[in-house]
Order: sequence, then structure tokens, then C-alpha cells
Amino acid sequence: MATSPTPASEAAQLLPPNATALERAVVQVFAEELACIPQPHRDLWNPSTCPVALLPLLAWSLGAETWDENWPVSIKRSVTSSALTTNRFKGRASAVRGIVRAFGGAITIVEWWQKTPKGVPHTFEIILSVGTEDAEDAAARYAQLIREVKRLKPLRSHFTATQALSARGTAHLAAVGRPATFRRLSLTVDATASSPPA
Repeated sequence: MATSPTPASEAAQLLPPNATALERAVVQVFAEELACIPQPHRDLWNPSTCPVALLPLLAWSLGAETWDENWPVSIKRSVTSSALTTNRFKGRASAVRGIVRAFGGAITIVEWWQKTPKGVPHTFEIILSVGTEDAEDAAARYAQLIREVKRLKPLRSHFTATQALSARGTAHLAAVGRPATFRRLSLTVDATASSPPA
């Protein structure tokens, strides 16, 4: 039955063949001591597991250009997670779509060449759905998204924006009765009637 290697044996394998006994002893002691120290680096560099207090530092280190302490934690994590991709594709429609998704919204982009007839070159229209029901929060989120679109769009392009409103409704079932009258029909056959010719 194979046993997993200990930290000391793994560290000893890194030593050159001519290592002294003192060097081997030092490696063995420090490898066992270092194995007891928690190593949270993977969690700290992961936007989904990073502590909330350290998220601004992680976002800054990944290149997020905007940050607001009033954002919900889900948006903070999403903006941090998409920072590298957003900066990589800055100036493209995919960057604009990505930042809107990071804020929990939805966007439709219609560029000038997609219109019939074609629009003014280097213009586009957007329809934004901010993804929140609260009117005050929706207005603030819409303004933030417009700033983000201005930051990420191509510099030569201009746009017009429309906010999509979402309405929620509930369906109520109601039974409606309608009076109906049924009349019984009786059918009598006249035996004396002539049968049709064959």
C-alpha cells in the first residue's frame, strides 16, 4: 500500500545529491513546521472566496477601474471576477456586455450597420435592463452602467441609451359561470315514409 509523501520528504527531494547532513536536517525541521502554517493564498486570489474586506484590494490588483463600497457583495465579486476580461476586451461590444452582466443587468446593442437603413457611422443604440426592482436603486444602477459603457466603448463611437422597464404581474384564476339551457329532443321515425329508390 503506497503512502503519501510527507512535506519533509518532498522538500528533501529538492536538495542536490551532495547536500550535507545539516542541510537535510534543516529541511526536515522547516518542512514540518511550515506544513502547520495555513496557506490561504488560493482563497485570497479567488474573487468568489476572498473575504469581503479584502475584495477592494483584489479588484485593484486585477485591474478593476471602478469600485463602490455601496455595491452589494454579489456585484463586488462579479466585477472583480470580470476585471481581467473587461480590460482585455476594452473598446469592444463584448466588454460592454460583460460589465453589464457583472452588474446583474441585460443589454441589447444595435450598431449603426445593423439598422435598416444604415445609421450614422460609429454610433450604436443600447437598451439596458438594470436587473433590480427598487426604483431608487435602479436609477443609481442605470447611471453607473451608463458611466461604464462610456468607459468601455470605442473612443470614436457615440451611443444613445434606453432603459428597459420590467413589469411583474400575477395571474389570478377566476371561474365564470354562464347559465345554459338544455332541451331534450325526441326523434320519431315515420314507418310509412317511402324508402328512397334503389
